[in-house]
Formats: sequence, C-alpha cells, structure tokens
Amino acid sequence: MKVLFVCTGNTCRSPMAEGIFNSISKGAISRGISAEGGNASEKAIVTMEKMGIDISKHVSTQLSVEDINQSDLVLTMTKGHKNIILSVLPMCKDKVFTLGEYAGGSDVADPYGGSEAEYDKCARQLYEYIEKIVEKLK
Repeated sequence: MKVLFVCTGNTCRSPMAEGIFNSISKGAISRGISAEGGNASEKAIVTMEKMGIDISKHVSTQLSVEDINQSDLVLTMTKGHKNIILSVLPMCKDKVFTLGEYAGGSDVADPYGGSEAEYDKCARQLYEYIEKIVEKLK
C-alpha cells in the first residue's frame, strides 16, 4: 500500500508523518502543496530524532498529479489541503482524506515557526493517528 502524506511546504508535518509511518510500516511518501525544495525544518528533524526517526535527508517535494494517481491513499493535514487536491482531481475523492478524518480525529495544526514543544505536540498527534491508520490498513 502506497500512502501519500500532504501538507503545505513539505518541511514539517508531512515529512514527520512519512517518517513515523515508515518506522511502523512501509510505503509512505510525503509532498507539499507549495513545496520549494528545502530540507525538513530543523525542529522537525530534532523532534523526530527524539523518537528515533531520521528525517535529516528529507528534501521537500512539490505535489504532482502523478503522485496522487500512484498512491493508494492520500492523507492531508487539513481540510484545506484536501479541498485543493479535490478541486483539481475530484475523481480521487475515494482515496483523499484528511489524516484526522481517516483516524477519527481533527486537522493537524502547522507547527512551522513554533516552539519545540509545538513540534513535539504535533509529532505526538501524528503518531497517535498513524498508529490507528496502520492498524486500520492491516
């Protein structure tokens, strides 16, 4: 199963989600609606290191139609991200969900520019949701 995680810049939430998912299972990639090719944010890297997950080599990548078409499940961080994708590819509505929606929770707030504690909180939320999703996919 190929799972695609999507956020805005592909520097915080979606690379952390990709790292967490791949540490529990395999098959995840991440992309950004407005990715600019930078690395994962320093605080995201540090937060993941605390969990024993290395995302230091991550490079943010722009979301493409091909990414969506090649994925079995597309999980966005917010309803806004989901709506952007579905406005372009409405035929993908059966495989595009917010991460919270798929895990029975809420949107994942962007920690970008926030404190280390905000990144830690975001990572805990991602981990909780992804554990549920991995179990659901079994």
